[in-house]
Amino acid sequence: MRRVLLGITALVVLSGGIIFYISSNTANAAPGAQQKPQQQPTGQAAQKAPGAQGAGRVVSAVQATQGVIRLVFTYNGTIQPCMQVNLAPRSTGRLEQVLVDVGSEVKQGDPIAVLEKTSLQLAIQTAEANLKSAEARLATVTAGGRVEDVTSAHAALASAQARLNQLQSPSPADLQNAQTSLDKARSDLVAAQARLETAKQPYLQTDWAKAQSDVESYQSALKYAEAKLAQVKAGSTQADIQAQQAAVASAKSTLTSAEDKYETAKGVDSNGNSTLAASGFTSVSAALQNYNTAKANYDAALQKLNQMLAGPTASDLQSAQKDYDAALANYNNAMVKLDQMKQGPTIQDLQAYKTTVEKAEADLAYAEKRLAQLTSPTENDVAVLQATVTQATQAVAKARQPYTAQDVQTAQASVDVATVALTTAKTSLEDATLVAPFSGIITARNLSPGAVVSSSSPVVTLVSSDVEITVNIEESRLAQLKPGLATAIITPAYPEQSFQGKVVSIAPTADTRSHTFAMKVIPDHTGGKLKAGMYTEMKVTAEERAGVLIPRDAVIQRNGKDVVFVIVDGKAQMREVLQGLPQDGNIEIVTGIKSDEQVIVVGNSGLSDGDAVRTTGGQGGQQPDGQQQQRPQQGAPAKTGQ
Repeated sequence: MRRVLLGITALVVLSGGIIFYISSNTANAAPGAQQKPQQQPTGQAAQKAPGAQGAGRVVSAVQATQGVIRLVFTYNGTIQPCMQVNLAPRSTGRLEQVLVDVGSEVKQGDPIAVLEKTSLQLAIQTAEANLKSAEARLATVTAGGRVEDVTSAHAALASAQARLNQLQSPSPADLQNAQTSLDKARSDLVAAQARLETAKQPYLQTDWAKAQSDVESYQSALKYAEAKLAQVKAGSTQADIQAQQAAVASAKSTLTSAEDKYETAKGVDSNGNSTLAASGFTSVSAALQNYNTAKANYDAALQKLNQMLAGPTASDLQSAQKDYDAALANYNNAMVKLDQMKQGPTIQDLQAYKTTVEKAEADLAYAEKRLAQLTSPTENDVAVLQATVTQATQAVAKARQPYTAQDVQTAQASVDVATVALTTAKTSLEDATLVAPFSGIITARNLSPGAVVSSSSPVVTLVSSDVEITVNIEESRLAQLKPGLATAIITPAYPEQSFQGKVVSIAPTADTRSHTFAMKVIPDHTGGKLKAGMYTEMKVTAEERAGVLIPRDAVIQRNGKDVVFVIVDGKAQMREVLQGLPQDGNIEIVTGIKSDEQVIVVGNSGLSDGDAVRTTGGQGGQQPDGQQQQRPQQGAPAKTGQ
């Protein structure tokens, strides 16, 4: 019955997957290595057995040993690469080159494939152009206004200020000019009204005479333009050239005078007073306009002289033809007008005269108002001109800096956006070359050159050269298993070789279905022998300690307790023991037995505490037949139970 219970206990331990390796550190043989002697007769039969020597019961005993106990768990798994990735480009494009094939070994950063780059390079050029445009806009916004705009704004301000000063403190000349303008406006109104009344009446003899004179005048102009056209076609004469040279000299003299007057108009005397009045102009802008007109006349005269010296050009011929066409049109219009007079005034003519009268009335009203403002200005008149000065001042400020802070921010934002777009375009060009993110081996090539790829189109599959093994461990073993434990790895590819490894991690959470935890093991350097996909048996050493070991048969049950009989001075001494970890036919004794003590393994079933005993062979630690036990090598693995 005892042997049956021991067998059941061993079966339960083996089914748990626990493996124990025991290395003896004593000079005696491991208890489990001996052959069990034949069962000896017990009781009186033993005392009467033939060959018995001396008094006491014949038993077989072995010496308890001190050994190293290892708690080992066995798991089966498949080798996997530490890293595996399907390499695909980040953008869409045509695959131009694939630089690797299945089995190719690559290093981190090595090129794998190349996409067509023409469109990406064009995108960079476009982004660069957009960035330059945005930067130019920002430079314009931050640079301020143009010089000509600022000058014009200052001129407008000066004019507005001059009108305000004139209104507040008019000079006698200002009053005289205003009166003169009023008189002229009245005269113009009377003349316009007279022409309107005349138009309503039948034409006078003078009207007929003027219309006839206009026809004749335009006819003469037409003949002159015709002659001029013929002359241009024929070329300029020496007299024409000399006349034009004289015209150039006259225009230059006029330009010099206009320039002097302009300098005088914008200058100041030694007392700091403006010299505008000495220039003969009422404002600097008027002097500037006079100078610009003189400059344009001089340039035109000089250009014409150069053209005459160079001979007629296509432009000259075109101009002469244009003058001829204009003269012809004027002549025809004069003839039409003469014919209309013969037919009487038209509604359009009467309306034109009425418009002239209305304009003259408006000019008269303005002149009257202007004179009244100068002689007795109202508060409203002053306020209006002050508002004009204020607006002109604001216009100067805006001309100097026409852009607001928001405009600057918008321009800067455009530069930032263009910069990001350029960076993105350059990144896309870099991404056109697919590189290895880590060192490893190509296990699959999915596409060939010419294929259109995208981020969802893996070109190759890359696995790392480093491998790992992941197995699922039971919840009950979490207390024994932890990162850092050593492992022995065996694979059918190398049945005689054991590879070393180490537990690197255990999942913090369990699988919801199997309630197991994933444990990852990294093999040590294997020289590339362990490859992904290999089947392995993995032994994890969870615990290692020293302990006392005896054969399992030495432990029997008495009154529901585990006891062992120890030989002390030729007598059997019964001791209660606490069992530890089993290993094959041996068992660890935690308490109750010390190493080197003799324990009875055969003949203990009928013993009582204090019974005299004697061992076969006369010495403890020997087999009944007197042969010495053989000790296994230190650290040799015991048989593995599953």
